[in-house]
Amino acid sequence: MPLSGEHDRPLRLVCGEDDVLVLAGQVMAVSVLVMIAAGGLAPELKLFLATLTLAILRLARNWIPAGTRLSLGPDGSCDCAGRAGILLASAWVSSRYTVVRLQGEHWPRSVVISASRQDPDEYRKLLAWLRLGRWHDEG
Repeated sequence: MPLSGEHDRPLRLVCGEDDVLVLAGQVMAVSVLVMIAAGGLAPELKLFLATLTLAILRLARNWIPAGTRLSLGPDGSCDCAGRAGILLASAWVSSRYTVVRLQGEHWPRSVVISASRQDPDEYRKLLAWLRLGRWHDEG
């Protein structure tokens, strides 16, 4: 059933987590670093684990930079930072955050979308679109 009018307009979203999620990640990283430092491990192993922790934190934050504009079409098409792609079926949704999977030619990505960074109507439409199945099957 074709949609018309305002429902056909692409969603204009902003990628990235809000301050609460950023702070939670930082608190977790500091906690892990304190546990590594306090542990009775060899200094070389402590250095390796601390470097690994910081690298994982850095990688987790660099998939799609915060503030990147994301446009989602009603057909599941997307444009993220000027790169065309599609919205995949796997998504994690809550009232505060949504994580969607995007697929471009060479860039499958998970994108965090924070409700607090969006226009409230845009975020509600995103949740409705995900419930309606406006995505492409993976595979």
